[in-house]
Amino acid sequence: MLGQTTTDMPAARPVGQAARRQLSSRAGEYLFIIPATLLLVLTVVFPIATAIYLSFNAVKLVPPQTAFMGFATTFIGLDNYAEALSDPDFWNAFRNTAVFTVITVIGSLALGLGMALLLDASIKARSWWRVLLLSPWVISPVVAGSTWRWMFEARYGVFNGIIRTFNESSAGLLWLADPNIAIVSVSIASIWLRTPFMIIMLLAGLQAIPSEQFEAADVDGASAWTRFRFITLPNLQYVLMVATLLETIWTFKQFDLIQIMTGGGPGRVTEVLSTQIYKMSFEFFRFGPASATGMIMTLVLAMFAFGYVRLLQSRD
Repeated sequence: MLGQTTTDMPAARPVGQAARRQLSSRAGEYLFIIPATLLLVLTVVFPIATAIYLSFNAVKLVPPQTAFMGFATTFIGLDNYAEALSDPDFWNAFRNTAVFTVITVIGSLALGLGMALLLDASIKARSWWRVLLLSPWVISPVVAGSTWRWMFEARYGVFNGIIRTFNESSAGLLWLADPNIAIVSVSIASIWLRTPFMIIMLLAGLQAIPSEQFEAADVDGASAWTRFRFITLPNLQYVLMVATLLETIWTFKQFDLIQIMTGGGPGRVTEVLSTQIYKMSFEFFRFGPASATGMIMTLVLAMFAFGYVRLLQSRD
């Protein structure tokens, strides 16, 4: 037994050295992701954890040296959530968010599909058309909001100028000041900003459809509508669902475009959940209810995200 132990020892050393080398190599690999991990913690994990913590507390602003980050907190359980859900302003913002999301998603989906079909066809200067139609994708929402706000301006805006071209006596429309059309006006700007994403997604889906299916349809004498209904749409079903889910998630939490164009006005007709959270936090300093509203909004978005993940899993 002693002899066996002695002969086994030299074989064990290389194994141990290899394990140490492998561990050292893995440690070096982890060192490279530490900066990105720290950035993720500071910009994502820490704010989310803070919002969750504040949503269960009554928050009072105090000098920074008195309390961490200047927040003096008292645990109150679900009171902030109850206050948020019983606030009529919350349900008004929720309704506006839903209307804004539905209009934007349907509008961008319809325009995106039409333009994707156009770009997929054999048209002249197709490359230039692609650059033109996809250009809004590279524009910042802040810049887009400022531009559209001036285009909707009542006295000097482009749209009222067009109206006066055909009717000189017309005073035009109060696009962003009329409670009846303000949410539609903001949605038009959002559709313009979001349509390029739909074009990219749907164009990729169209180009992935096997050409043999269309060739067989041509042999059978199928019309353009028949080819679209029985070939294009079934092949685009998965892409349409993914694009719609992603567009819904992004639009539901839209803030910058609405804040720049209307700030939630006139009154509260364009107030969405994101702008309401901003005002509650940084104008009225109601950090507890604002955090609770943010968590409710996060739960709604998590439902859409869960649907997106399940869709991807079902595809696999």
